[in-house]
Amino acid sequence: MKWFTRTVMFMFGGLLGMQLGIRILFRFRPAPVPAQVSRLLGGSMHLLYRDPIRVVDFAAVRRNSTVLDLGCGTGIFAIELALRIGENGLLHAVDFQPGQIAATRKRLDSASLRNVQFAVANAETLPIDSETVDCAILISMLAETNNKDAVLKEVKRVLKPGATLVIGAELLEADYIRPDTARRWAERNGFQLVARGGSTAAYLLKFVRPINPLSVAA
Repeated sequence: MKWFTRTVMFMFGGLLGMQLGIRILFRFRPAPVPAQVSRLLGGSMHLLYRDPIRVVDFAAVRRNSTVLDLGCGTGIFAIELALRIGENGLLHAVDFQPGQIAATRKRLDSASLRNVQFAVANAETLPIDSETVDCAILISMLAETNNKDAVLKEVKRVLKPGATLVIGAELLEADYIRPDTARRWAERNGFQLVARGGSTAAYLLKFVRPINPLSVAA
Protein backbone atom coordinates (compact mmCIF):
# COMPACT_ATOMS: atom_id res chain seq x y z
CA MET A 1 0.00 0.00 0.00
CA LYS A 2 2.89 2.35 0.77
CA TRP A 3 4.38 1.95 -2.68
CA PHE A 4 1.02 2.83 -4.23
CA THR A 5 0.70 5.98 -2.10
CA ARG A 6 4.26 7.02 -2.93
CA THR A 7 3.66 6.41 -6.64
CA VAL A 8 0.49 8.54 -6.62
CA MET A 9 2.27 11.31 -4.72
CA PHE A 10 5.21 11.19 -7.11
CA MET A 11 2.92 11.40 -10.15
CA PHE A 12 0.91 14.23 -8.62
CA GLY A 13 4.07 16.14 -7.75
CA GLY A 14 5.39 15.67 -11.26
CA LEU A 15 2.18 16.91 -12.86
CA LEU A 16 2.05 19.87 -10.50
CA GLY A 17 5.64 20.80 -11.27
CA MET A 18 5.08 20.44 -15.00
CA GLN A 19 1.97 22.62 -14.89
CA LEU A 20 3.80 25.26 -12.86
CA GLY A 21 6.60 25.35 -15.42
CA ILE A 22 4.14 25.62 -18.30
CA ARG A 23 2.25 28.42 -16.53
CA ILE A 24 5.45 30.40 -16.10
CA LEU A 25 6.31 29.89 -19.77
CA PHE A 26 2.85 30.97 -20.95
CA ARG A 27 2.95 34.01 -18.65
CA PHE A 28 5.92 35.40 -20.57
CA ARG A 29 5.11 33.95 -23.98
CA PRO A 30 1.36 33.65 -24.63
CA ALA A 31 0.62 31.15 -27.37
CA PRO A 32 -2.29 29.10 -28.71
CA VAL A 33 -2.70 25.60 -27.33
CA PRO A 34 -1.37 23.05 -29.86
CA ALA A 35 -4.00 20.99 -31.65
CA GLN A 36 -2.63 17.78 -30.12
CA VAL A 37 -3.30 19.14 -26.62
CA SER A 38 -6.69 20.58 -27.55
CA ARG A 39 -7.93 17.14 -28.54
CA LEU A 40 -7.55 16.12 -24.91
CA LEU A 41 -9.70 19.07 -23.83
CA GLY A 42 -12.70 17.61 -25.60
CA GLY A 43 -12.53 14.38 -23.60
CA SER A 44 -15.18 13.13 -21.22
CA MET A 45 -13.29 14.30 -18.11
CA HIS A 46 -13.10 17.85 -19.44
CA LEU A 47 -16.83 17.85 -20.21
CA LEU A 48 -17.60 17.10 -16.56
CA TYR A 49 -16.79 20.69 -15.61
CA ARG A 50 -17.25 22.47 -18.96
CA ASP A 51 -20.61 21.38 -20.31
CA PRO A 52 -21.30 22.94 -23.75
CA ILE A 53 -25.04 23.03 -23.07
CA ARG A 54 -24.52 25.08 -19.91
CA VAL A 55 -22.17 27.45 -21.71
CA VAL A 56 -24.70 28.04 -24.50
CA ASP A 57 -27.52 28.41 -21.97
CA PHE A 58 -25.48 31.00 -20.06
CA ALA A 59 -24.84 32.91 -23.26
CA ALA A 60 -28.60 32.82 -24.00
CA VAL A 61 -27.95 32.02 -27.66
CA ARG A 62 -31.14 32.47 -29.66
CA ARG A 63 -32.55 30.76 -32.71
CA ASN A 64 -31.74 32.37 -36.08
CA SER A 65 -28.93 34.44 -34.55
CA THR A 66 -25.33 34.91 -35.70
CA VAL A 67 -22.69 33.62 -33.28
CA LEU A 68 -18.90 33.85 -33.21
CA ASP A 69 -16.97 30.97 -31.64
CA LEU A 70 -13.55 32.60 -31.46
CA GLY A 71 -10.71 30.23 -30.72
CA CYS A 72 -13.07 27.36 -31.45
CA GLY A 73 -10.35 24.76 -30.96
CA THR A 74 -11.63 21.30 -31.85
CA GLY A 75 -15.24 22.50 -31.75
CA ILE A 76 -16.49 21.24 -28.39
CA PHE A 77 -19.02 24.10 -28.25
CA ALA A 78 -19.68 24.33 -31.99
CA ILE A 79 -22.22 21.52 -32.25
CA GLU A 80 -24.42 22.89 -29.47
CA LEU A 81 -24.13 26.42 -30.87
CA ALA A 82 -25.05 25.28 -34.39
CA LEU A 83 -28.01 23.30 -33.09
CA ARG A 84 -29.24 26.17 -30.94
CA ILE A 85 -29.25 28.79 -33.72
CA GLY A 86 -30.99 26.48 -36.18
CA GLU A 87 -30.60 26.14 -39.93
CA ASN A 88 -31.35 29.83 -40.52
CA GLY A 89 -28.72 30.98 -38.04
CA LEU A 90 -25.00 31.38 -38.74
CA LEU A 91 -22.02 30.22 -36.70
CA HIS A 92 -18.59 31.68 -37.38
CA ALA A 93 -16.01 29.11 -36.23
CA VAL A 94 -12.66 30.91 -36.13
CA ASP A 95 -9.25 29.73 -35.00
CA PHE A 96 -5.65 30.69 -35.71
CA GLN A 97 -4.55 27.09 -36.28
CA PRO A 98 -5.59 25.19 -39.42
CA GLY A 99 -5.52 21.90 -37.51
CA GLN A 100 -8.13 23.17 -35.08
CA ILE A 101 -10.43 24.29 -37.87
CA ALA A 102 -10.02 20.91 -39.58
CA ALA A 103 -11.04 19.16 -36.35
CA THR A 104 -14.04 21.45 -35.90
CA ARG A 105 -15.12 20.96 -39.52
CA LYS A 106 -14.93 17.18 -39.09
CA ARG A 107 -17.01 17.37 -35.90
CA LEU A 108 -19.69 19.51 -37.57
CA ASP A 109 -19.76 17.43 -40.74
CA SER A 110 -20.27 14.26 -38.70
CA ALA A 111 -23.34 15.90 -37.17
CA SER A 112 -24.59 17.03 -40.63
CA LEU A 113 -24.61 20.67 -39.56
CA ARG A 114 -24.21 23.13 -42.44
CA ASN A 115 -24.94 26.52 -40.84
CA VAL A 116 -21.26 27.20 -40.13
CA GLN A 117 -18.60 29.33 -41.77
CA PHE A 118 -15.04 28.26 -40.96
CA ALA A 119 -12.09 30.64 -40.98
CA VAL A 120 -8.41 30.35 -40.18
CA ALA A 121 -7.74 33.88 -38.99
CA ASN A 122 -5.94 36.06 -36.49
CA ALA A 123 -8.27 37.20 -33.70
CA GLU A 124 -7.15 40.79 -34.28
CA THR A 125 -8.37 40.82 -37.91
CA LEU A 126 -11.58 38.84 -38.20
CA PRO A 127 -13.05 38.18 -41.67
CA ILE A 128 -16.50 39.26 -40.46
CA ASP A 129 -18.47 42.39 -41.28
CA SER A 130 -18.94 45.04 -38.59
CA GLU A 131 -22.00 44.86 -36.32
CA THR A 132 -23.29 41.54 -37.69
CA VAL A 133 -22.79 39.20 -34.69
CA ASP A 134 -25.35 38.66 -31.91
CA CYS A 135 -23.10 36.73 -29.53
CA ALA A 136 -19.36 36.05 -29.27
CA ILE A 137 -17.95 33.13 -27.28
CA LEU A 138 -14.32 33.33 -26.11
CA ILE A 139 -13.57 30.26 -24.01
CA SER A 140 -9.98 29.54 -22.98
CA MET A 141 -8.47 31.72 -25.71
CA LEU A 142 -8.03 35.33 -24.58
CA ALA A 143 -4.99 34.62 -22.41
CA GLU A 144 -3.29 32.96 -25.39
CA THR A 145 -3.20 36.22 -27.34
CA ASN A 146 -0.41 38.78 -27.15
CA ASN A 147 -2.63 41.85 -27.52
CA LYS A 148 -5.81 41.42 -25.48
CA ASP A 149 -7.02 44.95 -26.17
CA ALA A 150 -6.71 44.51 -29.94
CA VAL A 151 -8.68 41.25 -29.80
CA LEU A 152 -11.45 42.74 -27.67
CA LYS A 153 -11.68 45.82 -29.88
CA GLU A 154 -12.04 43.57 -32.92
CA VAL A 155 -14.72 41.50 -31.20
CA LYS A 156 -16.52 44.71 -30.29
CA ARG A 157 -16.37 45.78 -33.95
CA VAL A 158 -18.18 42.69 -35.21
CA LEU A 159 -20.79 42.65 -32.43
CA LYS A 160 -24.09 44.45 -32.85
CA PRO A 161 -24.93 47.15 -30.28
CA GLY A 162 -26.56 45.34 -27.38
CA ALA A 163 -24.96 42.01 -28.36
CA THR A 164 -23.41 39.56 -25.91
CA LEU A 165 -19.81 38.57 -25.19
CA VAL A 166 -19.01 35.53 -23.05
CA ILE A 167 -15.48 35.03 -21.71
CA GLY A 168 -14.45 31.88 -19.88
CA ALA A 169 -11.32 30.25 -18.50
CA GLU A 170 -10.48 27.06 -16.63
CA LEU A 171 -8.39 26.66 -13.51
CA LEU A 172 -6.38 23.75 -14.92
CA GLU A 173 -5.20 25.77 -17.92
CA ALA A 174 -1.53 26.64 -18.08
CA ASP A 175 -2.42 30.22 -19.03
CA TYR A 176 -5.36 30.60 -16.61
CA ILE A 177 -6.52 34.17 -16.02
CA ARG A 178 -8.56 35.22 -13.00
CA PRO A 179 -12.12 36.39 -13.62
CA ASP A 180 -11.40 39.88 -12.23
CA THR A 181 -8.54 40.23 -14.71
CA ALA A 182 -10.77 39.21 -17.62
CA ARG A 183 -13.43 41.62 -16.39
CA ARG A 184 -10.96 44.53 -16.33
CA TRP A 185 -9.77 43.73 -19.85
CA ALA A 186 -13.34 43.68 -21.17
CA GLU A 187 -14.52 46.77 -19.33
CA ARG A 188 -11.62 48.93 -20.47
CA ASN A 189 -12.60 48.06 -24.03
CA GLY A 190 -16.17 49.22 -23.64
CA PHE A 191 -18.02 46.10 -22.48
CA GLN A 192 -20.38 45.99 -19.52
CA LEU A 193 -20.52 42.98 -17.16
CA VAL A 194 -24.07 41.66 -16.72
CA ALA A 195 -23.67 38.16 -15.26
CA ARG A 196 -21.26 35.65 -13.73
CA GLY A 197 -21.60 31.90 -14.00
CA GLY A 198 -19.86 28.58 -14.24
CA SER A 199 -17.86 27.25 -11.31
CA THR A 200 -14.59 27.77 -9.49
CA ALA A 201 -12.95 25.31 -11.88
CA ALA A 202 -14.41 26.89 -15.01
CA TYR A 203 -15.90 30.38 -14.72
CA LEU A 204 -18.00 32.31 -17.21
CA LEU A 205 -18.48 36.07 -17.52
CA LYS A 206 -21.23 37.63 -19.65
CA PHE A 207 -20.85 41.14 -21.04
CA VAL A 208 -22.83 43.29 -23.43
CA ARG A 209 -21.72 45.82 -25.97
CA PRO A 210 -23.86 48.76 -24.77
CA ILE A 211 -26.24 50.37 -27.23
CA ASN A 212 -25.28 53.69 -25.67
CA PRO A 213 -21.50 53.79 -24.98
CA LEU A 214 -22.07 56.49 -22.35
CA SER A 215 -23.90 53.92 -20.23
CA VAL A 216 -20.63 52.10 -19.47
CA ALA A 217 -19.24 53.13 -16.11
CA ALA A 218 -15.77 54.64 -16.20
